Amino acid sequence: MNDAEDVRICAVFPVPPHRIPAPPTMRLRTAGSHGRGRPMRGLGELEAAIMTALWRADGPLQVRGILETMVYDRELAYTTVMTVTGILHRKGLLEREKVGRAWAYRARETHAEYTARVMGEVLESGPDPGSTLRCFVERFGDEDVARLHHLLHQVGDRRERYRSQDSATTQ
Repeated sequence: MNDAEDVRICAVFPVPPHRIPAPPTMRLRTAGSHGRGRPMRGLGELEAAIMTALWRADGPLQVRGILETMVYDRELAYTTVMTVTGILHRKGLLEREKVGRAWAYRARETHAEYTARVMGEVLESGPDPGSTLRCFVERFGDEDVARLHHLLHQVGDRRERYRSQDSATTQ
């Protein structure tokens, strides 16, 4: 495939630059599986609202706290939030600890870690991850390109320091 075909493909399937949604048919891995577990679909609307409430929280929340802090377009029953929170825990997205008679939940990953994992899975699921990544980066504005360039240098420096430390400990 040549560059002209890649650009045409990118233009045919526009994605808002601020968001990469998981296609409805795409299967994502559970957080606890590290690529080995059963696949799962992307977050549903209610799951996303619960996760957002937990990502914004200062610490673990019980179901009542999740219900009180989450933003959703309609009123929800306590049992609905409790059920979906339990499902998120079974999917490996939440950790929980017993507090009195109730469970307190916290996200297993930060929002940034979750988003990065989903983006990686989206890239891996396509036939040509390099073309997909190029199409994504071509949508960046100048500020985002500069930010990406800076981050790539930081990652390169960090990896070089790690290699230096690793080789020093093996000698």
